[in-house]
Order: sequence, then C-alpha cells, then structure tokens
Amino acid sequence: MAEEPPEETVPLSVIESPISRTNSTAETQRHKHAQVKKLQTMAKPSRQSLIIVTSTLTLAVAMIVFGVIWFDGRGASHASPVPYQIKSAAGIVKGEALAKAGYKFVAYKSIPFAKPPLGALRFKRPVPLDSSSRRNTFINTGDYKKSCWSVTQKSTSKYYGEDCLYLNVFTPDGEAGPLPVMVWLHGGGFVAGSTFPEPGKMVDQGKVIVVTVNYRLSVLGFLTTEDDDFPSNNGLWDQYLAIKWVYENIQYFHGDSSSITVFGESAGAMSTALHVLSPLSSRYFHKAILQSGAMTSAISRNPQAVANKFAELVGCTDGSGDILKDCLRNVSDDNILKFSKSEWYASSLAQRQLDFVWTPVIDGEFILDDPSNLINNITFLEQLKVYEKQYIIGVVNNEGALLTDHFIYPMPVSVISNSTFFRDLVDVLLRFRYTLSDKSLQKIGEQVRTFYTGGSQLTNPPNPISVFDLAGDVTITVPAVEAALAFTNNLLSKKAKTFFYQFDYCPETPELQAPCFGHGQEVGLEFPRRNITDPVQSKLSDLFISLLTRFAKSSDPETVLSCGWPKFDSKRRQYLRISPSSDVRSHLYNNRILFWLKTIPCSIYGGGVLMEQSLEHPPRDLQGRSVAGLNLLQISGPARAIKFEIFKNGAGLMATNNGNIFKLALRLCSHNFRTLYS
Repeated sequence: MAEEPPEETVPLSVIESPISRTNSTAETQRHKHAQVKKLQTMAKPSRQSLIIVTSTLTLAVAMIVFGVIWFDGRGASHASPVPYQIKSAAGIVKGEALAKAGYKFVAYKSIPFAKPPLGALRFKRPVPLDSSSRRNTFINTGDYKKSCWSVTQKSTSKYYGEDCLYLNVFTPDGEAGPLPVMVWLHGGGFVAGSTFPEPGKMVDQGKVIVVTVNYRLSVLGFLTTEDDDFPSNNGLWDQYLAIKWVYENIQYFHGDSSSITVFGESAGAMSTALHVLSPLSSRYFHKAILQSGAMTSAISRNPQAVANKFAELVGCTDGSGDILKDCLRNVSDDNILKFSKSEWYASSLAQRQLDFVWTPVIDGEFILDDPSNLINNITFLEQLKVYEKQYIIGVVNNEGALLTDHFIYPMPVSVISNSTFFRDLVDVLLRFRYTLSDKSLQKIGEQVRTFYTGGSQLTNPPNPISVFDLAGDVTITVPAVEAALAFTNNLLSKKAKTFFYQFDYCPETPELQAPCFGHGQEVGLEFPRRNITDPVQSKLSDLFISLLTRFAKSSDPETVLSCGWPKFDSKRRQYLRISPSSDVRSHLYNNRILFWLKTIPCSIYGGGVLMEQSLEHPPRDLQGRSVAGLNLLQISGPARAIKFEIFKNGAGLMATNNGNIFKLALRLCSHNFRTLYS
C-alpha cells in the first residue's frame, strides 16, 4: 500500500506522567526565579566567588533551557517537565509526549542506528555507529527524518531520501519497566513503505514498547552484482543492525531485552521469517509474528540479470569492471526511482503486478541456502534454536487482491478475468516458486490451470475469485502454512508455540475492489491514523491488538477470546478465524494447501527428494523399532531393509539402528518412498 506522510500530532505540554505529577511548568519557573532572586540579594561576593556563582548559574540555566537533565525510562525527573530525555549508549535521546486518536504515548523519533549510506557507502552494507564516541552526543529527535526512497515517490519528496537509516522508539507514558518490546518491519514489496503511521494505539492499549525501522528499498536495498562492490541484501542487513541496536539499547527506554518480538506484514513478514533463519540476527529476538508473508514468499532467482538490466536502463553500458561500477554508484535519484519500477523488467502484465524484481537473494551469509531447503533441514533449525521461539503466523481473507489493489499499478478486476492474464500468471508463479525447464513448466502449468478452473477450458474467462486464490496461495498462504509446519516439529520442539490465524472479514462497503479484506488491509486496524468510527472495525482493531500484544507479553494469546486459540500442530492444523464472530477452525484451504505441498512437488520431483543427510556412513542393517510410540514404515533396498518413521507431516524421517536415532529429511509423495542409498 502507498505510504503517506505523517499527520500532525498533538504535543502535550502538560501530560499526566511522572513528570507533570511532581513538577508543573509553573512550579519550575517559580523555582528558577527564586534561585535568581536569592543570588541577587546575597552580599556582594569576591571576584573569584562571583565567577564561580555566575558560571554555576549559567550552567544551570543552560541545562534547563536545553533540557540537559537525566531522565529515567518513563521520563521521571526532579528538575524539568517534558521533553523526556534518556542517556543511552547510542547518545542522548530527547523524547516527546504525544496524543493521537485519543491515545497517549512517548515518541523518541529518528534515532540513527548506522552511518548515512551516502557517497562511498551507497550500495554498501550498513556501517554501525561508533557508540564509544556517541554516549554524550545529543541526537536531534524533534522531527522525523526522511524515510528510505520508495518507488511511489518522486526525488523532490520532502519525506523520502537516501539518508534514512533511523528507527523510532514509542513507549507507554508512565509505565514502569521492563516492558516487552515489539520491533515492526513495514511491508511494501521491498520497494515501498515507511515507518508511518505511528503505533500509538498499540503502545497505549497494549502497554508495550514498539520500535519502527526504516530500511533501504528497491535498487538501493537489493541491487547486487554478488560481490563486495555491490553486496546482496543490504535492506536485510539494515534491519539486522536495527534489531541488534534494539537488543543492546532498549534497556535505556525501560524495555526488556529478553522479551523482543519482531513482527511485520508482507515484505516485513518475509523479512522477519528470514531473520528467524539467519545465524546473524536470530539471536537478538525471541518471538516472531508473520502477517501475510514467510521465508518462501519471495526470493530472487536471477539477481545478476536484474542488475544487468538496470545498468542498461540507466546507461551504464560503456565499459566493464570498475568503470561500470563507478557509473552505477553515481546514478541519479531520478533514474533510481524511475527504473526501480517492475514495468521495466516484466514481460507480461501478470509479472508486472506481482513485482518480484527487488527481493532478497541467497547469499550464503545472511541467507545460507534456499529457504525451502532450510525449513526442512532439521539439524540447522535445531542449532539455530528455531524450535525454542514462539510464533504467530497469519493470512487475510483475500491475499490475492494484491493483483488489483497494487500500490503502483491498480487495475480493475475485469483485467484479471482474462485467459491470457491467467495463463501468464500461472507461468510467473511457477517460475517464482520452482526452477523448471520449459517442458516441465508447460506440463505443471496445465495441471495448475486445471485445478484452479475446475477443468474448464481457458477459452472461457476465468472466475476472478479463482485468480485471486491462485495468486494469494502461491505468494502468501502456502508459504505461511509451510512456515507453521516447519516451526511445529512435534518431536523436536521444546519451548516453541505456534499460533495461526486467518483474518476473515468482509466489510459491507469495501474500500477496495475485492469483496473481503485484501493483502495488507489489517495494518490499518493495527496502526490506525485516526479514530475508527465503524463499530465492527473498532472492535476488530481492539481484538487484533490485544492478541498481538498479549503474545508479546506472555506468549498466551489464547486467553484473549472465550473460544481460545489452540496451538497449531501438523496433524489438526487449528487456526483462529478472526472476524466479528471469531471461532477456531482447522485445515485452512485444505485441498489447495495439499495441492501445493504434496501434488505439485510429487509431479516435479517424483517419489521423494533427499533434503538433508546426517549419516556419513549409512548402516547396513537398521532394525525396526518404535520411536516415541510411532509406527515405522519399511523401505526395501539391495541386501538390506531400512525402516523410517514419519515425524513431521511426511516431510521428515528418522531411521533407527539398535536404539540409535539417525536424522534425515526427505520430501515425500504419498507414502511411496524411494531408496536413499544404493
């Protein structure tokens, strides 16, 4: 969704806080005047005494005028009212108590967490600030700094620019710490979005600290030549540095560094899921909320081709090596914004609408392998302690509405009800999710088209609901279920809890073209810009915020509703349907999920594909045993019998040998196993 500049907020000159309850502005002024009068009526001092007194008075007045008074995390002080001020390892941060849409909160705006990515640092990994030299540095946080360049903006925008690596900390007013912390990563397809609007309602209602983060987008965040000159995933590295900053500094704001939840929507949810799988950032948070996005939602399959195309578009075609790279470093802002748009890279209307140009890359450092492999690598997930975190994962009613309600290219539903668009959409989605030959693409594509049209001929216009379902399933819903299954390995999960939801709400007068809540629309209920006047949406906003903040505080959102919220597991797959009459259901879109997690992989890969092997020398004679009370299935091979146990919804196996457990991971089709060793 297209972002908007921040709306005006109302500063509170006198607010019900620890400050205003103990020291009003008038009292402070009387105290200052009394000090001055007392000094004036003193006996005439000596020259040396006069210098000392004058210097002391000057320093005192300067401290009052410029706010150089130390506050605790709630702004408590015995010498000055607002603004609140905190001395942290990152510097001296001045906050402001605000009221917006009826909610009170304290905003610490635009705190830098990295050096400005300008000049030689353009297209480079973010460089941390030197905290040793910043402890006594004042951070000017009175106004919001610019957000990172978005493809929805022009270079003349007053709200967007390249100097954008800042975060905002929002705290409840007057709440004692330590408080749970929620770090928000905004959505926008990795090409748009910002930290607005402010999370005042979530902070005040939920009594949590919310941190919002800017990160580089589109070309500046994800262009790569896959070398040190133009490294991969700079936008993700920006996020990582911000999350690490929160972990190391949030205590100064009365935040609990042992209770950090990273959450996001769309690209923000995809980013959050990738942080769960990254050995760099995973250690710095404890819970994750994935709203309409997961780790298998968007991975760039050919970043070098995209970089070459961008170089051609901006005229960096004369020369190679250093000459080419110098040209790219000096591309104008106008050209960066113009040629960030997917229209320049798309060969079809469907490809333009899905906009998978500037997305994360498998770089072997931040993203170690294809996420579809990582979530099946049980040893890796154990070592990274993925099974010890808690998760909320969810989708909305109509994720596929992103096709028509696009923030750059909105278009009528009638356009997607076209056989050519539908055929192109299937091809784009299959190439996005799998690496296929042209022959396989044709075969699997026909299988997908038949499934979503009920077997009708493509000469007939497809039902737009089927088109929405297809786009939403492949990009959002199936990856969300994949993530939930990966996080809920029944034998290995220790502390993990995973909760799944579907936001199922259909307004009587929908603002957008799709009849029900589309991709990203729930964010308006999380972070409302103004009071929500619709009574149903107001209650849904209260409910959604209560669920998320209760999870952040105590990991038990099931206590919010009378219907409860059972944990997701691979067998029952229960989920909370959030609606005006919420209830618990199971197996969301079961036939469609099975189609993508079972039918299509079996058509592509055959009987099974070995994903991970932890046996260097497989034993010859594995005896059949029962592990954890589960039955074993037998595979016959040359001169031996090997028996395996399904322990994660058919996606993982264990082999036993006289009581010793050997771990393997296998993608299975039905129960037709292939021999793993010849």
